[in-house]
Amino acid sequence: MSELRSVLFQYLTTSHGSHGAASSPDTSRREALATALASIDLVAARAEAKQDPGSGDAAAKVIGRLILDGAPNEEIVDAAKVAAQRAPREAAGNDVALLAGMVVWKLGAPSGGTSPSAQAEPYFRRVRRNDPAAADVLAFYRDMFSADSDASQLMQVLVQARRALKKEDIEPRFALAQEMADLAEKKLGSLDRAIEVWRSVLREDGYDPRAAKALERLYREGQKWTALVELLKEEYDRVPDRPDTREDRITRLLEIAELYRDQLRLDAMALGMLQKILDINPRHAATIKALADTYGNSNRWNDLLAVYNRLLDAAKAEKDVPRHVDMLRRIASIYADNLNNSSRAMELLGEAMALAPGDKESRNMMARIHESRKDWRALIDLRRAELASASGNDALEIRVQLARLAEDRLGDRAEAIATWRDILEQHGDVEVALQALQSLYEKDNRWSDAAEILRRKVAQAKDEAWAVELLTRLADLHAEKLQQPAEALQVW
Repeated sequence: MSELRSVLFQYLTTSHGSHGAASSPDTSRREALATALASIDLVAARAEAKQDPGSGDAAAKVIGRLILDGAPNEEIVDAAKVAAQRAPREAAGNDVALLAGMVVWKLGAPSGGTSPSAQAEPYFRRVRRNDPAAADVLAFYRDMFSADSDASQLMQVLVQARRALKKEDIEPRFALAQEMADLAEKKLGSLDRAIEVWRSVLREDGYDPRAAKALERLYREGQKWTALVELLKEEYDRVPDRPDTREDRITRLLEIAELYRDQLRLDAMALGMLQKILDINPRHAATIKALADTYGNSNRWNDLLAVYNRLLDAAKAEKDVPRHVDMLRRIASIYADNLNNSSRAMELLGEAMALAPGDKESRNMMARIHESRKDWRALIDLRRAELASASGNDALEIRVQLARLAEDRLGDRAEAIATWRDILEQHGDVEVALQALQSLYEKDNRWSDAAEILRRKVAQAKDEAWAVELLTRLADLHAEKLQQPAEALQVW
């Protein structure tokens, strides 16, 4: 577009509304127009336009001169219409038709119930036939079809404009696609129509990350899970396989796996994605958990064992003892809890404890197996072995458990008494030990030993009433069980 027509269009656009109403005066635009037409008079301009009816510049000189000379809008509009009638009907007359349409649109007045936009539309339609993507044409139709009820018509205009652009015009084509998608989603209320817009971008223009991102959002909002999975797979394939992109690839695979499992209920496909992650990073914790959950929910224990054994082999090869022990525990748990093979579980836990003698979790798992098998002697031996490295409250807790196992599970009072006595020697007058020993001594009629325990309890009693009660029991014991009235009187 020539400088003159550009200045004239800017003047019409900024100084007049869309229906012929004057906007705020733009002095700078009028001065620019006056400068462009400084050496041109109306007579010469009309002669030039008549001689060359297809010249947009010649028509612009006439219209511009009329504006500067203060001609009424009706006269300016009529001059523009005449120029358009004289102009060639094919592409050669586009410049004049566009100018006529702009003048009628901006300076025209309603006539017979017809708005200036409707009167101008035939001129813009002439231009649109040959140049559907012309910026001024699109601006007109955006204004004309701005109402929500006219959104479908504007969509047709934009579709035709985008098709007319060359594929090399990447950004203009994308901008129109963005406008079309927004129109479909916000005014037409159709996610499907918006989706089709972005699909056409990828199909016709090749991959564009902006289009892919827009599609991903729309698929999620529309709950189109299958389409979303296919899109994410394509995105995954585009990530180069390099050390620095490993986490990105894993994140994408995890997302696909979750969609397969949670939305599409296709566990087999989800597992396939998770296996791919382990091929990238055999130690990926989130994937291991997801595999365990998926296999566990479907009771596919042998499949889960296969995964864990592969991870176990990797830990062995890397000499990673903590991970080695962890995998042994995981595998043992499956054998014990799900496959009813406690013998195999104990073999694995024995290996774990040999690698990490202080590992409490392995020992506790072994203890639970012994308990489930009612192998109390094995459980006692296991807990006794722990005493070698235990101290303080930990050692006390183990000894209390050993004493109770001996009494409650083995029915061996002698061993129970020996263990409770050991607690008193190692940890002092622990109340639970004193109480247990007193009960056992009384059951075995070992009254002298029972009296000793009562004296120790009196010595540590902090409540006077409780101390009196204990002394009373001690006196009765001397009098009735030991037949020692003198000692009873002494206690009293």
